[in-house]
Amino acid sequence: MPAAKEDWSKTADFLAREMEREPTFQDTALSPLRKSTLRYVYSELAPLAPSDHALDIARSVTGHILSRYVDLMAFTSAKFSVEQDKNISQQWLDVLRAYPALNQGIAIRLMLTVRSVRVILENRERHRLRLSDDFAIDPSDEIANIAIGLGDAHYGGATVSRIHFKSGKTLIYKPRSASSAMAFRQIHDLVSGRLPGELRLRFPKILHGGNHTWEEEVAQEDCRTTSEVEQFYRRAGLLLAICQLCRSADMHNENIIATGPNPVPIDTEAFAAPSPYGVSRYDMRSKLWFSKTSVTDLAMLPHDVLTSDGLSRRESTFHSRTVNISEETCGPRINGHRIPIEDFASFFTEGFSAACASIWYLQADSNWTSHLRDLCQSQPRIILRPTQFYANIAREIYGCYIDLDVSSVRQKFLEKSRGTSPSKEVEAIACAEADAMMLGDIPTFILDREAFDRLALPPVSTSLPTPPASLCELSDFAPDSVTRETNLLKQALAI
Repeated sequence: MPAAKEDWSKTADFLAREMEREPTFQDTALSPLRKSTLRYVYSELAPLAPSDHALDIARSVTGHILSRYVDLMAFTSAKFSVEQDKNISQQWLDVLRAYPALNQGIAIRLMLTVRSVRVILENRERHRLRLSDDFAIDPSDEIANIAIGLGDAHYGGATVSRIHFKSGKTLIYKPRSASSAMAFRQIHDLVSGRLPGELRLRFPKILHGGNHTWEEEVAQEDCRTTSEVEQFYRRAGLLLAICQLCRSADMHNENIIATGPNPVPIDTEAFAAPSPYGVSRYDMRSKLWFSKTSVTDLAMLPHDVLTSDGLSRRESTFHSRTVNISEETCGPRINGHRIPIEDFASFFTEGFSAACASIWYLQADSNWTSHLRDLCQSQPRIILRPTQFYANIAREIYGCYIDLDVSSVRQKFLEKSRGTSPSKEVEAIACAEADAMMLGDIPTFILDREAFDRLALPPVSTSLPTPPASLCELSDFAPDSVTRETNLLKQALAI
């Protein structure tokens, strides 16, 4: 685990000293934790942050960190009393000493989050000139604030963040390489190169920083005419075809921004998902899920999801009249009104069919195989199960078992991930998942650099007989296959 015991112990000791230093009476139960967390964040970030904005950055980061404590403190409400004669700080100290898994969980998330923000500040210093060249961010323009937590935590507490500069400009910071996003765009360029000029996707401008990425922030914009809505859904069909080819995962509504006639994908790094376990991606009772068997399994169209409580919920990436208006979806708008995909389904299938025809033609290109190889070698993120699956496990474990010792809590995570499967590969995957969730992360995997068709399972091993990762079979883009898939799309959209 990236968080050694002595590291998180120092963080826990800092919080305890701050709580002891300032007894708190007649305040909210969270106040001692909030105050001590803010002091820790400020002490760690102040040496790197601009002096006149260090406190603002620390407050913003603290707010996010406290929101990450919610699952850890599901059981604590009955542990505190806010009566006038009760020292809430002492109550916190008593609880943290009584529940070591809670103490470690809070300290680790705090420590890892602050480390990730320090890396952002360091990378800003490292790339002042490059950010000026690529995004017109003046080298003297300092960071005024950082909004972290724009997505799930991966890689030891790191999240996508929005960087606010004094000038008012903003950038998106991603704590991962841009190599897979760039490879996805190269495949798009090949496919769209044989299509009409307007049938192309727009992507955010990016700066590849090696192990991180700076990215243009894309804003939602309404369409002005129905013609632009038609363009939007044609391009959405193109995106669907490329996602099928790449075995993309995680292409939900939050990862596509509707900007006028453009469905702009802002997170294309999760693809090349492994394939043969055959369990449903959306069955929360399933122990593992792997990649798609049909284009309709990509979750971009209206579909029913079985939730952890056994109920069914209708979801869709794009606006749909079959999905409750309260559900978050992505799609074109005119004058603020959502335009459902069903009303423009023929344009969607048109874009999909045209892109599939281009892919089918391209397989005759002598360089096509090497292009696909480059795609797999770009280190895409592998997401084995729906992120909500992991979130539900974390809430259950920390809500029910936080009073256990640390090793027992990890064992509960392991049992949930492992299920009843005795196989060596599932055990390795479950161990890696449990370690990630103990850090507050959503688990992700990468492809082993020594064998690019295999999953790497750090920190367990990279030599296990894990399932092969792959792209879609090119035969799936043969004319008869495309006709079958298009008919499935029409059924899903009730055409």
